[in-house]
Amino acid sequence: MPTFLFAAVFLNFAWTVYTGFQLETIQAFFETIAALAILEALAGDTLLDATTAGLASGRGGDDQTSGIGIGLAFAVALFLQRKKSAASSACSVHLMMFCLGAAVPILVTATYTYASGA
Repeated sequence: MPTFLFAAVFLNFAWTVYTGFQLETIQAFFETIAALAILEALAGDTLLDATTAGLASGRGGDDQTSGIGIGLAFAVALFLQRKKSAASSACSVHLMMFCLGAAVPILVTATYTYASGA
């Protein structure tokens, strides 16, 4: 019975769940925020936007691991931008801030999972 109830909720069988809630909706929301922050980080060269992108991407990655995929796109964009300019250290710092931001929600989830005994 516990396995059936787990599957009914987490495998998104909409007819068995009251609201038809799907994790893809939340993932798409946070990935959109992450993409916007990445565009701002690339255009404005601010570390705060790179960290915001990491936070949003990490939160989207909590729902499904494919939510972190936008980080790969950011790394490719930074690599291409580094080829065009001589500021390779700035690109590395942006990527480091993205990873730091993404680590925050992932570590919170991991801590909760460990502390709850799940």
